[in-house]
Formats: sequence, C-alpha cells, structure tokens
Amino acid sequence: MKIGIMGDTHGNTYQLNKAMELLRDCEMVLHTGDFYRDIRTLPIEQQKKITAVAGNCDYQKNIPSEKIIDVSGKRLFLCHGHHFGVKTGLNRLYYKALEVGANIAIFGHTHVPALVEENGIFLVNPGSASEPRIASEPTCLRLHLQEPFRSEFLAISS
Repeated sequence: MKIGIMGDTHGNTYQLNKAMELLRDCEMVLHTGDFYRDIRTLPIEQQKKITAVAGNCDYQKNIPSEKIIDVSGKRLFLCHGHHFGVKTGLNRLYYKALEVGANIAIFGHTHVPALVEENGIFLVNPGSASEPRIASEPTCLRLHLQEPFRSEFLAISS
C-alpha cells in the first residue's frame, strides 16, 4: 500500500494541488496540519482519501490534533508535532509512538523533511508543501508500507 503524506500547506492551495498530483497513485493521503482547511478546496473525490489533523495554525474546534490509523498491518500515529516539541528533539514523539504501539509516527511543524528510525519506530516528516525550511523546494512524501518499507521524498516544483 502507498500512502502520501504532506502538511504545512499554509493556505497555498496551488502547492496543495501539485502535491496531490504527485501523490495521485496513493490509496490514502495524510495531512499533518497547518491549514487543514486547505483540503476543502480540493474536489470531493480527493477529499475522501485524505486524513488530517490540526496543527498550531488550525483554529477549528472539532478537528483532532492526533489520530491513530491501522492500515496494512502497521499502526500509524499522525500529529502535527507542536505538542511534542519536535522543533527541539524527537524524544517525546518517539515515546508517544511507543505508548500507542505505533510503527510509524508522522509529524510536521518543523517544515523540514525527516526520516529517522529509532528502535524499529520510524519518525517521519514530509517537510512543508509550501514553505520549506532547509530544503530548497517544497516537499511531500510517499510511503510504501509493504515489506521492505520504503519512502520517497518528492519535490513539489513551484
């Protein structure tokens, strides 16, 4: 199974649409928050395949800041990351993933692409689809959940 991951779109629906085009072959797309509402600009068929969480710039009250997703024999923990201090380290996120039994913890907030493996738990950040930091281009990510686990960071050209 292929899962697309993006986040931190910050109102840039042009880049959101470009990311969705890159991830068109994915069965599911995850959005790590910060402008969750951007998803509403997509065609309804695309909206249906997206699971998202709220970030620190999302002010809607009825949107969860964390989700657990069980798919293809894996448990994914999806969050924005701001509640776990990801800008200063990944320990708190790692321990949350351990606590909930997640194989993969997916986060945003830093706008920096990352893939870290710690004791069998993958900590994954797609970078920002609109406002990259460190990376020269906006990015999203495609995960291949079947064995062997693979990931591809994809540059979203402006």
